[in-house]
Amino acid sequence: MLWCVAAVHFEANDLRACIADCDEAIARLGAASAAVAANPGGEGTTGGLLPTDGHSGALKLDELRARVLERRAKALGKLGEMGHAESGEKATGAGRGHGGVAATGINDSAGGGKEGCVEAGRGTGAVWKVVGQEEEAEAQKQARKVTAAREKERGNEMFKGRRYGDAIEYYDKALEQDATLAPLLLLNRAVAHSEMGSYQLATADFDRALASAQEALAAAKMGARIVDECEDEAAAAAVASAADQVCKVLTRKGRMLEKKAVKGPKAQRVRGLKDALKCLEEAWAQQPVDTSEAQRGTLDDSIQLVRDRLHVLQQDDVAKEEIANGDRMFADGQHAAAVKFYDRAEKADPKGERPDAYLMYSNRGGCLLELKRYRQALSDAQRCVALKPSWVTGHMLVGRVHEALEQWPEMLSACCRAYDIDATNVRRTCCPLSHAALALGQIGSQR
Repeated sequence: MLWCVAAVHFEANDLRACIADCDEAIARLGAASAAVAANPGGEGTTGGLLPTDGHSGALKLDELRARVLERRAKALGKLGEMGHAESGEKATGAGRGHGGVAATGINDSAGGGKEGCVEAGRGTGAVWKVVGQEEEAEAQKQARKVTAAREKERGNEMFKGRRYGDAIEYYDKALEQDATLAPLLLLNRAVAHSEMGSYQLATADFDRALASAQEALAAAKMGARIVDECEDEAAAAAVASAADQVCKVLTRKGRMLEKKAVKGPKAQRVRGLKDALKCLEEAWAQQPVDTSEAQRGTLDDSIQLVRDRLHVLQQDDVAKEEIANGDRMFADGQHAAAVKFYDRAEKADPKGERPDAYLMYSNRGGCLLELKRYRQALSDAQRCVALKPSWVTGHMLVGRVHEALEQWPEMLSACCRAYDIDATNVRRTCCPLSHAALALGQIGSQR
């Protein structure tokens, strides 16, 4: 293989041959990388350079390219040092020759010629040395990038395995090697912290990732404005990619804040949901034009879910006050007034998400029953049972409404369910049993 031959030439001090071999190896590796990128799953895409496929193959090629670049840089540096010494010796010899002429009366001119030749020799060696140092620095940079990519892949594997602590360690190592991966690595690390419940660390990483992504977006937009007249597709793609990264960071941060707002005091949860909604709405505004409908729909659903949760929390106090007023009216026998208060409470909690929502439907159903609005009373009674199936009173209310409607089989069924739930209470009160007996009598008479 060429890089092996280059290593042999390097050890033999045949530096020009080493550099030539490295150049050819770099060209072949570049072609192989392009083939892998064009056909990630194909076989033999490396042109025989490596038995590889997919992303792992590209990573191995990058590692090899970094090693070749490093070898080439060392060869250039060594060539520069040797050239410096050789040129200096030749220049000194030339100066001595001129020194022989200097005895005839042109000593000053000869001395200047000697110094000029030495400086020329030193300049040639210095150029080689600088070139070698620059290429060595570039090779080290490429090697760090390869190391960072490897650590990132290991972190992703740990993340998929839910080993979030290990994933964070690998992401830290990758960040040390390549700061250009900061937007992606900080985002991944933030999500890992979030999954572990370390919300403060997650928030800090999300903020850093967002700042980095926004900086990249601003740079991409500036570049797009510079080449706007040319309508450069590459510049437009760079802007879209940067905007997509900003959108991802904001979306993940918003979901983390929503998750965090599940517990804690009510005021804290409301504040957390507001922050989550702000992040998600900003993410929606940053979506690139080519975002798929499925992705847009997913983000829309997340925004609506947070809005609904926030609305419930904000309306909780309203519902609590209206229910209290309705209960007072119900206790005083003012059933019509009680229904109005319960209606307002339902508007504040339309999905019945309050833990005591079943009580409100039971009380309003009782009021409607007293007002002989039987169909509405039955709807409330059934909603009460749906929210609290284990509550005997709800089933008894269903039975009472069916009795008012003279629907005897349904009444019997409701009373039997009440008896099955709490037989002890039924025996003590005898209320469900008496209603069931009445229903059976009515059914028998109808036959």
